[in-house]
Amino acid sequence: MGLIVPVAVYFPQTTNSISFDLLLPDNSPTQVTFQTLGEIFGFGMLSPYYLVFDGSKGATQSPMDTADAFQFMHDTVNQIAQLEATPLENFAGIAVLEGAMIPYVEYELALLCGPSEHCHREILRTQAYLAEHKFNSPGDRPLGTKIAASLDVDVFSPAGVEWLLEAREILGNLTSEKYEVVLVGGSCILYDVVQDVFAAFPLMISITMLVVFVLMGAFFQSIIAPLRSVITIGLTEAFVFGFSVLVYQHGILDWTGLRCLSSGASAEISWLAPVMAFSVILGLGLDYDVFLISRIFEYREKGYNDNSAVLIGLYKTGGIITAAGIIMTLAFG
Repeated sequence: MGLIVPVAVYFPQTTNSISFDLLLPDNSPTQVTFQTLGEIFGFGMLSPYYLVFDGSKGATQSPMDTADAFQFMHDTVNQIAQLEATPLENFAGIAVLEGAMIPYVEYELALLCGPSEHCHREILRTQAYLAEHKFNSPGDRPLGTKIAASLDVDVFSPAGVEWLLEAREILGNLTSEKYEVVLVGGSCILYDVVQDVFAAFPLMISITMLVVFVLMGAFFQSIIAPLRSVITIGLTEAFVFGFSVLVYQHGILDWTGLRCLSSGASAEISWLAPVMAFSVILGLGLDYDVFLISRIFEYREKGYNDNSAVLIGLYKTGGIITAAGIIMTLAFG
């Protein structure tokens, strides 16, 4: 207890990250490819965001190929472009291209010019191509369109997540009776999933521990045995998560020079690790706990006193549990 509790108190300091890097081995082909593409094209280009504009949500349907719609798109992009990681040149769509806002009149000219080689102005050809093949919804008068926004940073990094939250706040403050705009792509889905997972995590832990308590109590016909199991498993979980904070966030083992025991540049823990570790640790801890306690219970029923039953039970199962623990460490390590 003197070692477990001081480490376990660091558990609440866990900082989780949705970074793609933390999910892959350092030199894996996928990781190397991801890093190479990111260095060539920019990490933000690998997972761009899209501002999706919808003109069908109002009382009357409002096509996006009108002067009013273009003004709304210009106002929206101008506000988002104030954020640090998305200068104006990072946006591309029918209303903004190559770092400049496209006037509605020029958009009409682009449609007349068309995407073919007969249109001598490249920017008009590009606009026409985006309108006809990529960004506008189907139909003669599109009710929806999108504008791509690539970040100067990795969308899964802390800076990328900060940009996402700030952009959503800006979009949430926009008011329009005709048009609606939402942000999709990038890290939107993953961030929302992680937030939902961790919002449900405390309830999941509570229900799981309650089920463990009830089943252990019914099996051993005791209050103390399940209470001890819940407390020891809870302390084990807290110790593991607290130790991970010390290793991967505070870097207490950086001196070893081993990547698996170093904090790294992000000094964060992948969001998936605590979720998966809880289930694995609970399953293993409960399995070996029941194995040990059932043997102790068995010898107690044979007439041994408490101390003798504990010693014999530990002697009979200690080697097996230790060997199994080593195998699991090598298998998952």
